[in-house]
Amino acid sequence: MSAGARLLDLLPAIFRARDAEEALAIAGQYGFVAPDAADPDPQGPLTSLLAALEAQLTLLEAQADNLYEDQFVETCAEWAIPYIGALVGARIVDTNDVTSARRQVADTVRNRRSKGTAGALARIGGAIMNAPAEAIEYREHLVVSLNPDFPGDGRAMSAAVNGPEGRRIGLPDYLGQRSVELRDMREGGRFAAPNLGVRVWSTPALAHQEVVPTRVVAGSEPRRFRFSPLGSDLALWRTPVSDKPTATRLSLNEIPGPIPLRDAVDDRGAYYDADRSVAIFLNGALVPVTDVCFCDLSDGTAAGTWNHRGSTAELDLIRIDPQRGRFALPSSMAGVQANALRVRYHYGMAAEAGGGGYADPLPLSPGATVAAIGQNLTQAAAAASLAAATGALAAVPLVRIDYGGTIAAPAATALPPQSLIVIAAGNGVWPTLDLAQPWSFTGGGGSTLILAGLRITGDSLAINTAGLAELVLIDCTLVPGLRLTAAGSPNSPGGVALNVAQAGCRVRLERCIVGAVRVEGTVRLTANDSVIDSASPSDAAVAGQGNVAGGVLSAERSTFIGDVSLLAFDEVSDSLFLVRNGRTGIAPPVAAEQIQQGCVRYSALPRGSRAPRRYRCYPPEGVSNPLSPVAASLRYGEPGYATLAATSLREVLAGAEGGGEMGVMNRFSWHVRASALGRELPDWTPFSMVAGVEMMSEQGRP
Repeated sequence: MSAGARLLDLLPAIFRARDAEEALAIAGQYGFVAPDAADPDPQGPLTSLLAALEAQLTLLEAQADNLYEDQFVETCAEWAIPYIGALVGARIVDTNDVTSARRQVADTVRNRRSKGTAGALARIGGAIMNAPAEAIEYREHLVVSLNPDFPGDGRAMSAAVNGPEGRRIGLPDYLGQRSVELRDMREGGRFAAPNLGVRVWSTPALAHQEVVPTRVVAGSEPRRFRFSPLGSDLALWRTPVSDKPTATRLSLNEIPGPIPLRDAVDDRGAYYDADRSVAIFLNGALVPVTDVCFCDLSDGTAAGTWNHRGSTAELDLIRIDPQRGRFALPSSMAGVQANALRVRYHYGMAAEAGGGGYADPLPLSPGATVAAIGQNLTQAAAAASLAAATGALAAVPLVRIDYGGTIAAPAATALPPQSLIVIAAGNGVWPTLDLAQPWSFTGGGGSTLILAGLRITGDSLAINTAGLAELVLIDCTLVPGLRLTAAGSPNSPGGVALNVAQAGCRVRLERCIVGAVRVEGTVRLTANDSVIDSASPSDAAVAGQGNVAGGVLSAERSTFIGDVSLLAFDEVSDSLFLVRNGRTGIAPPVAAEQIQQGCVRYSALPRGSRAPRRYRCYPPEGVSNPLSPVAASLRYGEPGYATLAATSLREVLAGAEGGGEMGVMNRFSWHVRASALGRELPDWTPFSMVAGVEMMSEQGRP
């Protein structure tokens, strides 16, 4: 109810009745349409006055609500956080993250009271990193030799036996493994008496929901499936129950990471359910946990087969391999088709780009007519529905794909002129469009085409339009290498994923992962928080048609893997240009024909690049043999894809504007946060102990 209506309800009924009478009199006097007598809200002079006051009353109410919310650090405006922190004497470590600042202020008093304890260090680490963190005193996990004359606390021989729980997260579990360590945490040591480690898991587990699994065609066993719609092996991750632990040490279900097979076998209910790490649905109903088991489905000795180890009882269950993202149906379900199955799972991805579990659906105009591709369709029906929707864009230019499986995309789509055309994923799904040939877009004079939340595999997106004004890709993946093999390798390294032949078209990438890009010479390409990867050491990531120089590039916080051959740069900031090992070309890895225009700021370029004027870039001017940045992974699909390793140069890890990381990880800058946390820890560390930060990998080990 509006503010004006609430004020009207506060008045006596006699005033509302007189206002209705006045409305009828005014309508009769001036020939207006008489108000409906059944309308509970009269439209007389009093109502009109209150309606005029309504906007100011609404603003006043909003200000009062904001004043109340600003009293609490959890809900206050961003500008109020340091003021609330000043009231409790908080020292906020600046990480350019509002959530991190809120957590630091909220825990100030509690941490001050427990200063010097492992619990305070764990909370400080979690707040600054804004990720699951724990503190571990390594002296509790050392092999010790006890003097028989002074038995101490009576321990048998060692304090290093941690059992299965410790073994899974990288702690020693048998006698004699850690007997002495002379280095402290600052020198890379761990298992020494004075060492205290703050361990942080920065790679999140992202959800992938309503997925139609991929049937394995090869071999003679038709009941085999892979969770990934791309048809490749993929480690399934556990989803943390909380990232704000109340204890010093995190339990296994509070740590994001691959599902450990041994633990899943022992306790399948901890990982399998509709709201947990993995779930399988048959005809819309959750398969009970009693009908599934976890096991090893690695490749068998014969080509195209999987192992089937296990008891006879397990062979009658749905067998899930969390290490490879595979599952096999029992013989009793031989007739089940992939369209009857839906799966939910979690996967690890450090760079939040390309769509999927982190992405929100693209907001569409309220009340707009939308052509929807239904969620419960068969694969053939979804493909037919998509073809029909894209064939009628002139009538309905908004298409929403609610189907979470793999859809065969049409060969060609004609775009209407002077229109805003949107093809977007629905809420909670990540559709995969499989191209048997290039998806060619034609027509579209003066139009804007937006693709959002889609993953495209198999072939290229071809823009052969006549006057398309702008192409916008938001949270999309155009698979580097076009398609993945069953082992997860690129099927066509260097294959062109985006081919823009439309002269003068503007292309904008927002939080995307895209394979090799080829553009017409006058195309203006903008990449923000994105990755462009040729998936090949010898092919260009960005180039003109025919692999000649072409296009004008603008980029912010993006990573380019492969050669870049441009007509010119516009402005490139906080970006990272990498080349793979094995590159054989003699041309400059990054080159612009016109270096008189544009600039490159706070970015890293390979040695020998030809670019316009540079400002605070790596390598600096005059360095003849600079070291190259080290990537954690350059293979699409791996959790550390397109991220920098901790061994990379400080000039790259903290060389972006504002002290962040160059490239697509600039928004998170985990290594910069870890350095800031390392500087903060000595003030909270117990006397005679040395604390250090340990960034844990996707395998749960440093």
